[in-house]
Amino acid sequence: MQNGLFRLTAAVFREKMVKPKKPIGTTAQNTDKKAAESAIFADSEGRIGLRIHAKPGAKKSCVVAIGESEIDVSIGAAPREGAANEELISYLMAALGLRKNELQFDKGAKSRSKVVLIETKRLTIDEVPLIAATAQPELCDAYETVERKFNCGPRGYPLHFGLRNCLVFNNQTIIDKFTPKGREFVGCSTRCLVKSILNISEFSTSCAQVQEEAFKSHVDCYLNCDFCDVCKTEKLAFMKSYDWTDFLSFAALQQVFAIVRKCGVFGCFRVFDF
Repeated sequence: MQNGLFRLTAAVFREKMVKPKKPIGTTAQNTDKKAAESAIFADSEGRIGLRIHAKPGAKKSCVVAIGESEIDVSIGAAPREGAANEELISYLMAALGLRKNELQFDKGAKSRSKVVLIETKRLTIDEVPLIAATAQPELCDAYETVERKFNCGPRGYPLHFGLRNCLVFNNQTIIDKFTPKGREFVGCSTRCLVKSILNISEFSTSCAQVQEEAFKSHVDCYLNCDFCDVCKTEKLAFMKSYDWTDFLSFAALQQVFAIVRKCGVFGCFRVFDF
């Protein structure tokens, strides 16, 4: 009797001591968890999230590596909280062609491991690693890349219009003529146009097609970067920046008229709105 009671007690004791095995999740559950913990993910609201490990103090900002759980980014700024964060946002704007209000810190603003959320319809989650991995701070070099591919010459779109205006609007003397809102437009439109010309060069077969498609992209880039707002306050800056002979061509005039139609004839050209 005592032996039977001892065996029963021992069995109960062993059952309590042995931890039950956790049920193994389904493949779909494991995949969802892995995706949620990856370096680039989509949150519950459909925003794109970036898990970034920032490395301040570098000579220039760039993506060092895109790992499974984090994106390593060198930051061309001193390791001070404000300076490093500001430079990181500026770099992401340039690399991904985004506006400042489309980026926000979700976690880690005061640490080196950060989560940045992207809220825009203009960028898909699949495009982020492709763009970030190839992004170059020297944005205007893209026009020379296109020129080497098509050999359009000094009067062709890549050099005569694209590169020249890109360099003008990235010159600090010119940038200083704009208000903070105007500078946001300049940065946004430059990045948009560079991204567009690289895409155009992938499917175009001639210099004529490059020019035609590039001028079309100006309308979308300007409007998406809020030209209809900044044109009301940045008239003098634009007048001092553009070479107005560029607008004598039929293609350029078409671009101007398309933008004016969208903004409204009197939206940008009120004489006393400077």
